[in-house]
Amino acid sequence: MDMIGREVARLAKLGHQLVYGSETVEYVVRKGVHDRLGARPMRGVVEEALQMAIVEQLEAGFNTAKGHLIFDRQTDRLKLHCEEKSVA
Repeated sequence: MDMIGREVARLAKLGHQLVYGSETVEYVVRKGVHDRLGARPMRGVVEEALQMAIVEQLEAGFNTAKGHLIFDRQTDRLKLHCEEKSVA
């Protein structure tokens, strides 16, 4: 299982069902591979990008139980697209 898949599985155990596509993989590879360090920073990029996408949606009042990770080219970040607002 790849790094993204492991992090998605870990987050699923916490109640966040995430779906991702090739744009997410492309983003992680582009951000996670360094000229001198190789792929060493990749785990940190995966964890930070996915967790921050969830945090942003939670702060906006969305239910993150189901979401689709997308790459936002304008901000050069991963974002989580959720349909449902949380009932608060």
